[in-house]
Amino acid sequence: MSGVRRTMIAGSALAAVLAGGGSAVAASSPPAHLTGAGHGSWHTLPGNPDTGTQRAVVGAGHFSIGAAKVRGGVTSPGFIANGACSVSLRLVTANGSITIVGQSKRTSSSYPTCIGPFGFAFHSTKATGDLAGEVFKGVGHLDLADQSTSVTDKGTFTLKLAVK
Repeated sequence: MSGVRRTMIAGSALAAVLAGGGSAVAASSPPAHLTGAGHGSWHTLPGNPDTGTQRAVVGAGHFSIGAAKVRGGVTSPGFIANGACSVSLRLVTANGSITIVGQSKRTSSSYPTCIGPFGFAFHSTKATGDLAGEVFKGVGHLDLADQSTSVTDKGTFTLKLAVK
């Protein structure tokens, strides 16, 4: 997918230099599309709710980069006047991985638990393997369904990623 694009850019830059056309500065490539859906489970990590609650998510899904394991977390802002839910997810395929980070589109004026559905804009921060060098941007929708009991704080999640 991207190997062809990088080879074409590098080849055209080299051709320009060999033809005496100046520098070999290649234009940056546009963000790649990362779409798809996944699901799995979440649980709350120990911590101080005053500083925010962290929830670990573990699951799997099918995305435009292939079948992937989903690992990461959701952080709520804690007991503050306004805040947003933050998302950090790593999608691991057989040929590489991509880490995306994002923040909910809306801020909440009350204590946001980040339980339930919320939308977020995301961008990639790291890519490995066949995905190395790729840049991804888009929007996501994450729904943390609460299945907590008096003893455990856990549930399930669904994730959808789309193009902006």
